[in-house]
Amino acid sequence: VVPVYIAETAQASRRGALAAIPQTFVSLGIFSAYLVSLLIAAVFPAAGWRPMMAASLVPAAVHAAMVLWVLPESPRWLLQRRRPADAL
Repeated sequence: VVPVYIAETAQASRRGALAAIPQTFVSLGIFSAYLVSLLIAAVFPAAGWRPMMAASLVPAAVHAAMVLWVLPESPRWLLQRRRPADAL
């Protein structure tokens, strides 16, 4: 979904460079989740998997809030809703 959104909204001169950003952030997110899990396992060794699962809810909630309230509509979505003036 992200590459399609970038292709629809980015300028043609920047589109190629922006296409690599989602994969970079996914990789950094996986690495940071590993580090947070390692830290939680060191601090709470007897707690098991529950604190690690709870820690993953915070960034998921922030991301969901950003998608719902911060991300603008794409021009394609606006055209499908018959709002061509807003799509420009």
